[in-house]
Amino acid sequence: MGEEEVEISMKYKVFSIKESFVFLFFCLAVSGIFSFEMANESLAAGGILINEIFFNPSGSDPGKEFVELYNQDSNSYDLKNWSLKLSDGTSLAKIGSIASDQTTIPANGYFLVGLNNYDQTPTADVKRSASLPNSAKTVQLFDNLNGAIDSASYDASVSEGQSWTRTSPQLPTPQNSGLPVSVSANANSSTTGANSNSDAPTNTNSGNINTNASSSLVLSSIIFNEVYPNPPDESTEFIELKNASGFAGSPLGWKIKDASGDEYNLPDKEIANGALWVIPKLESGISLNNDGETLSLINPAGAIAATLSIPAAPESQSYARSGAESFEWTIALTAGVENVFTQAISAPVEIAAPANTNSSASNINASNSNGSVNANTSTSANTNSSKITIDFSVIKLSELMPNPAGDDADGEWIELYNGGDKDIDLAGGSLSDASGKAYTIPKNTNIAAKSHKVFYRKLTGIVLNNDQDAIDLKDSSGKKIDSVSYADGAEGKSYALGKNGWLWSDPTPDKTNVQAADTGANANENTNSNGIKRVGATINEAKNAKSGAIITVSGIVTAAFGEIAKNTFYIQDDTGGMAVVLESTALEISRGDFVVVKGKMKTSGGEKILSADDEKQITVQSSGNNAAAWQMNIADIDSQSLGLFIGVNGKAVELIPKGFIIDDGSGSLAILPPGETSAEKGQIASVQGILKKTKDGIVLILRDKNDFISGNVLGESDQKNLSIAGDGKKYDIIIQLLIIIVTLLVGGYAARKYLQKYSYATSDTKPAEESKKDRDSDSGFGL
Repeated sequence: MGEEEVEISMKYKVFSIKESFVFLFFCLAVSGIFSFEMANESLAAGGILINEIFFNPSGSDPGKEFVELYNQDSNSYDLKNWSLKLSDGTSLAKIGSIASDQTTIPANGYFLVGLNNYDQTPTADVKRSASLPNSAKTVQLFDNLNGAIDSASYDASVSEGQSWTRTSPQLPTPQNSGLPVSVSANANSSTTGANSNSDAPTNTNSGNINTNASSSLVLSSIIFNEVYPNPPDESTEFIELKNASGFAGSPLGWKIKDASGDEYNLPDKEIANGALWVIPKLESGISLNNDGETLSLINPAGAIAATLSIPAAPESQSYARSGAESFEWTIALTAGVENVFTQAISAPVEIAAPANTNSSASNINASNSNGSVNANTSTSANTNSSKITIDFSVIKLSELMPNPAGDDADGEWIELYNGGDKDIDLAGGSLSDASGKAYTIPKNTNIAAKSHKVFYRKLTGIVLNNDQDAIDLKDSSGKKIDSVSYADGAEGKSYALGKNGWLWSDPTPDKTNVQAADTGANANENTNSNGIKRVGATINEAKNAKSGAIITVSGIVTAAFGEIAKNTFYIQDDTGGMAVVLESTALEISRGDFVVVKGKMKTSGGEKILSADDEKQITVQSSGNNAAAWQMNIADIDSQSLGLFIGVNGKAVELIPKGFIIDDGSGSLAILPPGETSAEKGQIASVQGILKKTKDGIVLILRDKNDFISGNVLGESDQKNLSIAGDGKKYDIIIQLLIIIVTLLVGGYAARKYLQKYSYATSDTKPAEESKKDRDSDSGFGL
């Protein structure tokens, strides 16, 4: 090729490359337009952070919990359809799903999401009934396209009454979207979550973990004073501590740890100098081993400040401090007062009492079946005297009224029953609750033989908790005579002792308990809403028990073996639902069977289950019973709901390979129907199934097609068309990439054709129809 030809070729080669870039730019622009349309653009709001989490308020949690967001950006944003969730998939709030919701977060401002029916000041921008667990959790913030914006993890090391912030635990300082921008409140200068931005405002009231609501000094020295590891009723165990700091203050930041690693964070409250305070098991959750235990006190700096090694514990005795470095066993339980050391008494106390009831000598009170007798304490000989035994063993707790209809202060009471043949003066005996609050029975408090006596709250000062509590009866030596614990009492019902054990029933103060006439083989039976005798613990009680506990429960089968999981069936009572696992599936179990199961509590995949060793631990007592699905708001679903048979109603907002996502306005939930079935996107559906935890969070698994109560069900062929549906942005990105690739290929092919036709078509060059064989092989785009 000559120089002229080379020059011409190079000239038009440059021209062709420019043309090619024009085409490429056009192709990319077209593909970008498609990508933009498909993305349904989300807010560019990466500067919005989870700023504060208040999950463990002082006292009761309802009405106080919140999550606070902070906008670091200089622009305000609409948070409609943004959502807060726990990492296990539990929905906390979907912003804008309720008409009363505020949805705008101001520039450099705050947004307050009130949880657990928040009712504090300032008013929350969004209020929901969902609650925050007190155990370690991660809260996640998602945008309107379900893209992760921020996350924040908290744990139980944050003391009661303090909130989690990005710098440190502190006093809660909720701020809503109406807060003036100039107030920086509790935003922080360093972040530990997914986003880190040095422009975040300074936290003006964060500080050392010892900050507390009472502004008290944090105690410098706390010691063990008394422990009660082996009572007849294990729920009445307690640990007693003493403030040895030399000043009044708060134990905030201190915690108790047992040999198994269980911990209890001491609450923020004022403790007087030298004062004792009792921590019952129902509060701490720490179970003291009867065969030996080691307890440690951990100070706020994380160092072990005190250790107590407890030897094997005799029943009904406490291990109490007897000196600066010594402890002894004693039968005198002295919760909340100074320790008293009394040796065990093997026989009842006997007092000489003359037959002459007119004696003017100093008296103590005894009784006989004919009335009160003044038993003379004189030791002079009297041939007419007889031995009167003050025997508390015949006195029993017989009925409790923790939740009366009306005013609790007027209506609560504790009833005792004298099963002996003699009247008894209860002088010196005591009643106490799980908190250690005690009432010492005064002299001349007589209870007739085979009779009842009621002690009202106004007299004793003992407040019976509505949810759970325990009562002890002790004799004048401090020895426990009787005890009882209860849980989940209904308003207007008493907890009464009868032939079938302790049952909830209609109250009968000062009268024979109505259960006494009932018949039944099991001492722990009660009647559920289906009119079936419940056996053993409630399912809710079982799920609250520690792993390894041997529990007997009963319930109606809601899902048979294999319907939800292999070797697993599900049962439900009035308090909850639970999975029962049995390796052998030869046992015939059907929906509607009422079964009694004895097994060991275990935790599997974050879910409490009951594991039975063999078929003999499961009995089917009746069949054909009805277990209706609990109708629930999705926002109310939490880990305690796992195993429940529930129903939900809402809109199918997204299709996923194994099912669909339903949204009821309070939150969203993944629905997994059986086989190759699903729902139509956009339809209103009503479904029911079993709540189960998976690696993707809590889901509702339908047992069969009949669990679609309403809504169109897609068949197998329809479901195949959903193979690339769902799973959020992952599929959008794949589709966008395919569009870009196809557009580039088409555009490149068009550019090649263009250059082949027009790159030489000018007046001073070869004609366009030049033979391909004579053309410079390097000319054109070269595709």
